Amino acid sequence: MSNAIYLIVFIATTVLISYHLWHSRLLPRAAQPEISVGFGIEHISDPILCHQLIECKQARGSKPKRLSIQKARAPPNQRLRNVFNIDNGFTSTDPIFVDKFVREASQRIKLGSLEWLKLGLMLLHTSRQWISVGFNTDSWKSRQCNSVPPSPPASHCSDKLDITSLVQVLTLKATLATVLKGEAENCPKDFEMLHLAQQINRGWIQSKINTWAGDDIRGIDFQHNDPLRTTLNALFPQAGPEQNPLNLLLPSFETMWRVVLRALLELKFQSGRDHPEWGKAIETFCRDPTKAKFEKRPTLREDLSTTADAKGDVQSNRGVEPSVKDIVMEALRLYPPTRRIYRAYEWEDTTAKYGPGNLREVEAVGRTSSKIIAADIEACHLRSDIWGPGAARFDPSRWMNITPDQKSAFMPFGYGVCECPAKAVFGPWMIAILVGALLSALDDDGWTLWCADDRVMRCLASEERLMMGRDAYDELKIFRS
Repeated sequence: MSNAIYLIVFIATTVLISYHLWHSRLLPRAAQPEISVGFGIEHISDPILCHQLIECKQARGSKPKRLSIQKARAPPNQRLRNVFNIDNGFTSTDPIFVDKFVREASQRIKLGSLEWLKLGLMLLHTSRQWISVGFNTDSWKSRQCNSVPPSPPASHCSDKLDITSLVQVLTLKATLATVLKGEAENCPKDFEMLHLAQQINRGWIQSKINTWAGDDIRGIDFQHNDPLRTTLNALFPQAGPEQNPLNLLLPSFETMWRVVLRALLELKFQSGRDHPEWGKAIETFCRDPTKAKFEKRPTLREDLSTTADAKGDVQSNRGVEPSVKDIVMEALRLYPPTRRIYRAYEWEDTTAKYGPGNLREVEAVGRTSSKIIAADIEACHLRSDIWGPGAARFDPSRWMNITPDQKSAFMPFGYGVCECPAKAVFGPWMIAILVGALLSALDDDGWTLWCADDRVMRCLASEERLMMGRDAYDELKIFRS
């Protein structure tokens, strides 16, 4: 009898366990902290943990000290202070100074409707001029003899244009006309803007390589970087020693041009070839930037309400096309301006001891440890369990039916109290206007991409997600075929 009871209990237990295991596979799994390590830095790609980390609410380690947002944000950015001599909201630990910086930056990026219109027209004219006739040849050649700047976007001994330099200089020109309006010389020379853009990019890359490798970065210290300081003095002759224009220039320029470049490549040469209406919408917005043109989703013709792409994925757009906002949001998702957001954490080292009754107690040993942790924004934007199997594809139509989980995972401008003030209008509108100006200048279909690096050409031919390295497309050229 007892054996029969044991057998019944064993069978029942086995059935319950089997049912639980089977049922758990059908139920949605709770979000798990996804953690990886790169260069000794912990990377987190769980959106909720990223929110907490960005706002310095996520406790890591044993007995963590909750550093203020300023003190947690500043240490990972000290490399930028050394390289560019900046003192702004990203490098300072003084909350009063940081608040003042954010308020000033917020005011500078508030543009009226007429200012947006003038900016769009100016960038349209400039991009067309550069693509048709190149930079200021007299000024360029006089400096080129001394080998000061690198190659211009439009080489006068070739019909190939350096597309990365073109995007960098146009973005820098837009930044000088808005964020730093009235502080640069009235007519900054093309070669000086290009030189500044490339010096910034090189310094940024080198600081990251040396920092993550644990090297001393004094070799590229601002005080020893004569080309960068000379170019800054030429562009900002009125700036005093305590008025480094890079304090405001870096956050707006460095994060923006990379998004603009990849959005341009996507719309002109990649996914946009099958959807020319995306590029036309952005061009129209550039000529007349208004809230209505940015947000309105145009009505599709009846025969285009459902389309199938080259890979056979049917996309039902419910009778409308993506808006300019949808296109920009997708560019920000697939190619986030800030790929990772770093925070510093500190905690007291502890040791375990056993008190009366062998109760485990913990006491500090008088030593503080620290580490850098990264909120991996790029990884959050590419998670297939959140964005679907086509997460790595450029598809603005996904924004017509965005889910709460996707909204939570979308953090191109940071999160919460640490959100960039450019998120609401300035950042997305500026990206759209810059891309629209460049698309308008490259309006015909007779343009071809070329690069000596086979890896770049293979990536472009594969129509996969574009490479994200800051220097990935430095050698990419565009020419009339």
